[in-house]
Amino acid sequence: MIKTYRKKPCEVQAVEWTGTNLDEINELAGEEAHVYSGCLFLSNSSMCNRGEIIIKGTDGSVYSQVKSLFNLIYEEKE
Repeated sequence: MIKTYRKKPCEVQAVEWTGTNLDEINELAGEEAHVYSGCLFLSNSSMCNRGEIIIKGTDGSVYSQVKSLFNLIYEEKE
């Protein structure tokens, strides 16, 4: 039987990596991120390019997502 599903609503905190906002990323992540050749490296070995969105999930996990995909999934809370 084919069923239909929808994504459960959730709220996340997020920051766009601009290449110059390392302090803001570290504050969000609660960890030490590092920059090498303009790329951001998170402690979980994720590599992020400028313009990607760094997300802190509801479970505290930190990961990156391409901005266009992020904008399809999330909208800013007012």
